[in-house]
Formats: sequence, C-alpha cells, structure tokens
Amino acid sequence: MSYWDKERKKPLNKQVCIGKLDKDTGEFVPSKRFDDKQAAVRDPKVTAGVQVIGPSLILDKITNELEIDKILKKCAPDTYKHLLTMTYFLVAKGGALSHCESWCKGHSNPLGSILISQRISELLKTQTEDERQTFFTKWCEKISENDYLCYDITSVSSY
Repeated sequence: MSYWDKERKKPLNKQVCIGKLDKDTGEFVPSKRFDDKQAAVRDPKVTAGVQVIGPSLILDKITNELEIDKILKKCAPDTYKHLLTMTYFLVAKGGALSHCESWCKGHSNPLGSILISQRISELLKTQTEDERQTFFTKWCEKISENDYLCYDITSVSSY
C-alpha cells in the first residue's frame, strides 16, 4: 500500500514480510504470521514473482536520451551495467550501496540480475581516477553540445 509521508515529504510503501529465503538451501521459509489457510504461500510449486519496473522505465528513458549508457560503456566497458545499476538504486531509493543487493531482488535494473554487496565493493575498488575523469570529460562534452549561455546586457547605462 502506497502512502505519502508528511514528515519525510516523499511517498512510501507499507510492506508485509511473507517470508525469507534460506541461505543454505535457497528454499522459501514462510513467515509465522500466515495460517494454514494461506497454504499457497508455502507451496513450493508456486513460482510467481513480482518485479517493480516503474523506476527503471523512467531511468532507462533518461539514460538513453542523455546517452549516459554510451558514455559509460566507453569509459568502463566491462562494468558499465553494474555502475548503472548502482546509479539506478541511488536515484530511485538512495541510501548506502549495501542495500542495493536487496533492492535488485525486487526491481528491474540494467544488469538484469542481483548485484551483491561483495561485488559492489570490488567494483568500487577497481574504479580508477582516470576512468572517473574520462567519464566526466566525455559527459561535459556531450552536455555542452546543446548548452547555451545568454546574457541580458540591457541596463540603464545602455539607454
């Protein structure tokens, strides 16, 4: 259920935990709050899943229009989808990148899979200052193509 939080001044969702995945077996372990009538939740034959795609649709459009993906691909060809996924998380949800893994599980993202915390740490360590500066240089070149600077020099002294 979605609602507006007046204190934080942003929309939030009320979420109910239905269970978790066992780390060893990968099996679904339902929450104890469900009774026997809700057997469908516990049935291992149920394979339905849900993914939130709204933020990704909007961010994909922006990324394509601004050609951020193309620029990023030139600067970091092996990791650009990972970097875009982290960026999508930061724009859509915000917060520490350690939460990106759980966000990826329920959201569509450029990588198309889950980006685990360990991989994020490895990626951030391997990014060089040269790669970052190259991206910013290419990005500035791209945005300055359609950038205009206008001066209004109308003043009393020019009359």
